[in-house]
Amino acid sequence: SFPEAVKMIGEKVGISVAVINEEAGKGVLKEELYRTNERVADLFQQELKRMVSVKKYLKQRGFIPEVIDKFRVGWAPISGDFLKMARAKGISLENLKKLSLLTPSQKRDGWYAWFRQRLIFPIFTPEGRICGFGGRVLDNGLPKYLNSSSSLIFDKSRILYGLNFSKEAIRQEEEVILVEGYTDVMTLHQRGIKNVVASLGTSLTSSQARLIKRYTGHVFIAYDQDKAGISATLRGIDLLLEANLE
Repeated sequence: SFPEAVKMIGEKVGISVAVINEEAGKGVLKEELYRTNERVADLFQQELKRMVSVKKYLKQRGFIPEVIDKFRVGWAPISGDFLKMARAKGISLENLKKLSLLTPSQKRDGWYAWFRQRLIFPIFTPEGRICGFGGRVLDNGLPKYLNSSSSLIFDKSRILYGLNFSKEAIRQEEEVILVEGYTDVMTLHQRGIKNVVASLGTSLTSSQARLIKRYTGHVFIAYDQDKAGISATLRGIDLLLEANLE
Protein backbone atom coordinates (compact mmCIF):
# COMPACT_ATOMS: atom_id res chain seq x y z
CA SER A 1 0.00 0.00 0.00
CA PHE A 2 1.03 3.65 -0.34
CA PRO A 3 1.44 4.21 3.43
CA GLU A 4 3.65 1.14 3.67
CA ALA A 5 5.74 2.33 0.72
CA VAL A 6 6.18 5.74 2.35
CA LYS A 7 7.24 4.09 5.60
CA MET A 8 9.72 1.81 3.82
CA ILE A 9 11.30 4.69 1.86
CA GLY A 10 11.45 6.81 5.01
CA GLU A 11 13.26 4.07 6.90
CA LYS A 12 15.79 3.71 4.08
CA VAL A 13 16.71 7.40 4.09
CA GLY A 14 16.34 7.89 7.82
CA ILE A 15 13.21 10.05 7.80
CA SER A 16 10.22 9.18 9.97
CA VAL A 17 6.72 8.84 8.54
CA ALA A 18 5.61 11.63 10.86
CA VAL A 19 8.08 14.03 9.26
CA ILE A 20 7.00 12.98 5.76
CA ASN A 21 3.34 13.47 6.69
CA GLU A 22 4.12 16.86 8.23
CA GLU A 23 5.84 18.05 5.05
CA ALA A 24 2.98 16.73 2.92
CA GLY A 25 0.55 18.62 5.14
CA LYS A 26 2.57 21.82 4.71
CA GLY A 27 2.45 21.37 0.96
CA VAL A 28 -1.34 21.10 1.00
CA LEU A 29 -1.65 24.18 3.23
CA LYS A 30 0.74 26.19 1.03
CA GLU A 31 -1.42 25.41 -1.99
CA GLU A 32 -4.52 26.57 -0.09
CA LEU A 33 -2.80 29.82 0.91
CA TYR A 34 -1.66 30.53 -2.65
CA ARG A 35 -5.25 30.00 -3.85
CA THR A 36 -6.54 32.31 -1.11
CA ASN A 37 -4.10 35.05 -2.15
CA GLU A 38 -5.24 34.64 -5.74
CA ARG A 39 -8.87 35.18 -4.75
CA VAL A 40 -7.97 38.16 -2.56
CA ALA A 41 -6.03 39.70 -5.45
CA ASP A 42 -9.13 39.33 -7.63
CA LEU A 43 -11.17 41.06 -4.92
CA PHE A 44 -8.71 43.97 -4.73
CA GLN A 45 -8.64 44.30 -8.53
CA GLN A 46 -12.44 44.40 -8.71
CA GLU A 47 -12.49 47.05 -6.00
CA LEU A 48 -10.03 49.24 -7.94
CA LYS A 49 -12.30 49.19 -11.00
CA ARG A 50 -15.02 51.05 -9.11
CA MET A 51 -12.66 53.56 -7.41
CA VAL A 52 -12.69 56.52 -9.80
CA SER A 53 -10.42 58.67 -7.62
CA VAL A 54 -7.77 55.94 -7.33
CA LYS A 55 -7.81 55.27 -11.07
CA LYS A 56 -7.40 59.01 -11.61
CA TYR A 57 -4.37 58.97 -9.28
CA LEU A 58 -2.76 56.14 -11.26
CA LYS A 59 -3.42 57.97 -14.52
CA GLN A 60 -1.83 61.13 -13.10
CA ARG A 61 1.21 59.03 -12.16
CA GLY A 62 1.43 58.07 -15.82
CA PHE A 63 0.45 54.40 -15.58
CA ILE A 64 -1.47 52.95 -18.51
CA PRO A 65 -4.27 50.37 -17.98
CA GLU A 66 -2.24 47.56 -19.59
CA VAL A 67 0.56 47.90 -17.01
CA ILE A 68 -1.90 48.24 -14.12
CA ASP A 69 -3.58 45.01 -15.24
CA LYS A 70 -0.28 43.22 -15.88
CA PHE A 71 0.91 43.85 -12.32
CA ARG A 72 -2.61 43.20 -10.99
CA VAL A 73 -2.76 46.44 -9.02
CA GLY A 74 -5.82 46.71 -6.77
CA TRP A 75 -7.44 48.66 -3.97
CA ALA A 76 -8.07 47.55 -0.37
CA PRO A 77 -11.41 48.83 0.95
CA ILE A 78 -12.20 49.66 4.58
CA SER A 79 -11.99 46.73 6.97
CA GLY A 80 -15.70 46.03 7.25
CA ASP A 81 -16.18 45.99 3.48
CA PHE A 82 -13.22 43.64 3.02
CA LEU A 83 -14.70 41.17 5.51
CA LYS A 84 -18.14 41.34 3.86
CA MET A 85 -16.68 40.81 0.39
CA ALA A 86 -14.45 37.95 1.54
CA ARG A 87 -17.40 36.19 3.19
CA ALA A 88 -19.60 36.75 0.13
CA LYS A 89 -16.96 35.13 -2.09
CA GLY A 90 -16.55 32.19 0.30
CA ILE A 91 -12.91 33.00 1.07
CA SER A 92 -11.66 31.09 4.12
CA LEU A 93 -11.33 33.45 7.09
CA GLU A 94 -8.94 30.97 8.72
CA ASN A 95 -6.62 31.19 5.73
CA LEU A 96 -6.87 34.99 5.80
CA LYS A 97 -5.71 34.85 9.42
CA LYS A 98 -2.83 32.53 8.54
CA LEU A 99 -1.78 35.03 5.87
CA SER A 100 -2.19 37.91 8.36
CA LEU A 101 -4.66 39.51 5.98
CA LEU A 102 -6.89 39.50 9.04
CA THR A 103 -5.32 40.66 12.31
CA PRO A 104 -6.69 40.55 15.89
CA SER A 105 -8.21 43.85 16.95
CA GLN A 106 -6.52 45.47 19.97
CA LYS A 107 -9.50 47.71 20.69
CA ARG A 108 -12.27 45.13 20.73
CA ASP A 109 -12.95 41.45 20.19
CA GLY A 110 -12.75 40.38 16.60
CA TRP A 111 -10.55 40.88 13.57
CA TYR A 112 -9.73 43.66 11.18
CA ALA A 113 -8.18 43.80 7.71
CA TRP A 114 -4.40 44.29 7.59
CA PHE A 115 -4.68 46.35 4.38
CA ARG A 116 -7.24 49.16 4.54
CA GLN A 117 -7.73 51.96 2.00
CA ARG A 118 -4.43 51.31 0.30
CA LEU A 119 -3.29 50.83 -3.27
CA ILE A 120 -2.39 47.14 -3.47
CA PHE A 121 0.49 45.50 -5.32
CA PRO A 122 0.47 41.68 -5.36
CA ILE A 123 3.93 40.23 -4.71
CA PHE A 124 4.79 37.20 -6.83
CA THR A 125 7.17 34.28 -6.51
CA PRO A 126 9.65 33.85 -9.38
CA GLU A 127 7.17 31.31 -10.77
CA GLY A 128 4.36 33.86 -10.78
CA ARG A 129 2.30 32.81 -7.76
CA ILE A 130 1.02 35.48 -5.38
CA CYS A 131 2.80 35.00 -2.06
CA GLY A 132 2.00 38.36 -0.45
CA PHE A 133 0.91 41.95 -0.96
CA GLY A 134 2.26 45.45 -0.61
CA GLY A 135 0.07 48.43 0.16
CA ARG A 136 0.58 52.18 -0.27
CA VAL A 137 -1.51 55.00 1.19
CA LEU A 138 -2.47 57.84 -1.13
CA ASP A 139 -2.67 60.50 1.59
CA ASN A 140 -0.25 61.43 4.39
CA GLY A 141 -1.10 58.41 6.53
CA LEU A 142 1.61 56.28 8.12
CA PRO A 143 3.15 53.92 7.45
CA LYS A 144 3.30 55.00 3.80
CA TYR A 145 4.13 51.45 2.70
CA LEU A 146 2.96 48.23 4.30
CA ASN A 147 3.81 44.65 3.32
CA SER A 148 2.26 41.32 4.21
CA SER A 149 3.55 39.81 7.43
CA SER A 150 5.68 36.68 7.18
CA SER A 151 3.70 33.51 6.57
CA LEU A 152 4.21 29.95 5.39
CA ILE A 153 4.46 31.27 1.81
CA PHE A 154 5.86 34.80 2.30
CA ASP A 155 9.25 35.97 3.53
CA LYS A 156 10.01 39.52 2.39
CA SER A 157 13.77 39.00 2.77
CA ARG A 158 13.73 36.21 0.16
CA ILE A 159 11.56 37.86 -2.51
CA LEU A 160 12.40 40.27 -5.32
CA TYR A 161 9.38 42.15 -6.61
CA GLY A 162 8.86 41.81 -10.35
CA LEU A 163 11.23 38.87 -10.86
CA ASN A 164 8.42 36.78 -12.32
CA PHE A 165 8.05 39.36 -15.11
CA SER A 166 11.74 40.13 -15.60
CA LYS A 167 13.74 36.90 -15.23
CA GLU A 168 13.96 36.18 -18.96
CA ALA A 169 14.98 39.77 -19.75
CA ILE A 170 17.60 39.61 -16.99
CA ARG A 171 19.10 36.50 -18.56
CA GLN A 172 19.06 38.08 -22.01
CA GLU A 173 20.57 41.39 -20.88
CA GLU A 174 22.99 39.61 -18.50
CA GLU A 175 22.27 42.36 -15.97
CA VAL A 176 19.57 43.35 -13.51
CA ILE A 177 18.54 46.86 -12.48
CA LEU A 178 17.77 46.93 -8.75
CA VAL A 179 15.23 49.54 -7.59
CA GLU A 180 13.41 50.18 -4.33
CA GLY A 181 9.69 49.77 -4.92
CA TYR A 182 6.72 48.52 -6.87
CA THR A 183 6.06 51.66 -8.90
CA ASP A 184 9.74 51.90 -9.89
CA VAL A 185 9.46 48.46 -11.49
CA MET A 186 6.16 49.31 -13.18
CA THR A 187 7.49 52.61 -14.55
CA LEU A 188 10.53 50.96 -16.14
CA HIS A 189 8.43 48.12 -17.59
CA GLN A 190 6.10 50.68 -19.13
CA ARG A 191 9.12 52.31 -20.78
CA GLY A 192 10.27 49.00 -22.21
CA ILE A 193 13.00 48.28 -19.64
CA LYS A 194 12.18 44.77 -18.44
CA ASN A 195 15.34 43.57 -16.62
CA VAL A 196 14.36 45.23 -13.34
CA VAL A 197 13.42 44.05 -9.83
CA ALA A 198 12.75 45.75 -6.49
CA SER A 199 14.11 44.81 -3.10
CA LEU A 200 10.88 46.01 -1.45
CA GLY A 201 12.50 48.92 0.35
CA THR A 202 16.02 50.05 1.10
CA SER A 203 17.25 46.83 2.65
CA LEU A 204 18.77 44.33 0.23
CA THR A 205 19.36 41.01 1.99
CA SER A 206 21.89 38.24 1.47
CA SER A 207 19.03 35.94 0.42
CA GLN A 208 17.97 38.42 -2.26
CA ALA A 209 21.57 38.69 -3.47
CA ARG A 210 21.75 34.90 -3.82
CA LEU A 211 18.44 34.95 -5.71
CA ILE A 212 19.83 37.52 -8.14
CA LYS A 213 22.87 35.31 -8.71
CA ARG A 214 20.64 32.57 -10.15
CA TYR A 215 19.88 34.82 -13.11
CA THR A 216 22.89 37.12 -13.59
CA GLY A 217 26.25 38.13 -12.21
CA HIS A 218 25.82 41.85 -12.88
CA VAL A 219 23.74 44.33 -10.88
CA PHE A 220 23.03 48.03 -11.45
CA ILE A 221 21.68 49.64 -8.27
CA ALA A 222 19.19 52.45 -8.95
CA TYR A 223 17.89 53.32 -5.50
CA ASP A 224 16.58 56.80 -4.72
CA GLN A 225 19.32 59.38 -4.27
CA ASP A 226 18.12 60.56 -0.86
CA LYS A 227 20.06 59.87 2.34
CA ALA A 228 18.35 56.51 2.94
CA GLY A 229 18.83 55.44 -0.67
CA ILE A 230 22.53 56.31 -0.73
CA SER A 231 23.12 54.48 2.55
CA ALA A 232 21.21 51.44 1.22
CA THR A 233 23.24 51.50 -2.00
CA LEU A 234 26.50 51.28 -0.04
CA ARG A 235 25.16 48.41 2.10
CA GLY A 236 23.85 46.68 -1.01
CA ILE A 237 27.22 46.90 -2.75
CA ASP A 238 28.85 45.10 0.18
CA LEU A 239 26.23 42.32 0.08
CA LEU A 240 26.53 41.91 -3.67
CA LEU A 241 30.32 41.69 -3.50
CA GLU A 242 30.04 39.07 -0.75
CA ALA A 243 27.85 37.05 -3.14
CA ASN A 244 30.48 37.45 -5.90
CA LEU A 245 28.25 39.71 -7.94
CA GLU A 246 29.49 42.70 -9.91
